Amino acid sequence: PVPMYAPHSEPHYTSYQPQQLPLGSVPNAGVQLPLNIDVNQYPDMTTLVNSNSNIVVPLVESQFVDHKVCCVCGKRITRDMSRHMRTHQSESRFTCKFPKNQCRHKSGKFNRPYDFKKHLLNRHFKFDNIAIKRLHNLSDKLDHWGTCPCGLRYMGKDWLDDHILTDDASKKCPCVE
Repeated sequence: PVPMYAPHSEPHYTSYQPQQLPLGSVPNAGVQLPLNIDVNQYPDMTTLVNSNSNIVVPLVESQFVDHKVCCVCGKRITRDMSRHMRTHQSESRFTCKFPKNQCRHKSGKFNRPYDFKKHLLNRHFKFDNIAIKRLHNLSDKLDHWGTCPCGLRYMGKDWLDDHILTDDASKKCPCVE
């Protein structure tokens, strides 16, 4: 409930004193309060200002910044901005393991392991069920069977871990560089 105050023809203003606010309130410099308002009855500055139309509040110039729009490419990002910003790194952390003549990707370079693994499964692994390739998430593809270009059969996760991205030369696919 908003208390009703008798309007004065000419309110007398004083500078806002932060010690008058209840605990947890945020003082706002530059706010002029009429003397007849008890600031202790309001839980915060916003409620105080919104409840009393005769309070003078300084205008603040501000520019609206949508933190969901990339400042580099202008794309609207619906998830993690720091994750997106890795796509703009000049040096790629991952390179496709397959020779350029077997890979149609424009650069074969990736900044995120997620994109790198998704590329390997989508471009270089032949799923038994072709609908699996259209699944959006990497994790949805890992438990499905398919065939490597060298002819061996694997589940997606095992193909990546044990045949393509392994450091063990005896297990590594002969098709990769």
